[in-house]
Amino acid sequence: MPLSLSGRADALAASVGLITTARAGLPSGELGRQVVAAMTDLQNRHPGQAAQALAWFIGQLAAQAGHACDEWDKAAGGTPAAEWLTAVGAHAARKRES
Repeated sequence: MPLSLSGRADALAASVGLITTARAGLPSGELGRQVVAAMTDLQNRHPGQAAQALAWFIGQLAAQAGHACDEWDKAAGGTPAAEWLTAVGAHAARKRES
């Protein structure tokens, strides 16, 4: 069953709130608590569609982050976002292996 319109709106609002919170420069522990709170809220608001709501939430975060990376590359006149994502991806891969 596709996610309801209210589920999509809640997930979009949660992603915008989380990005706004992250931009405020919260320590990673507090940001992590905010992520858990947003995900818990989505699960509670949409119990029959919790998986779809969380997937929509993550998709919105990815889409917004992708757009921000595109704008970063345009502003810099190069590919700093792509280089940063490659470095972070390699770091994550190393951490997963250890």
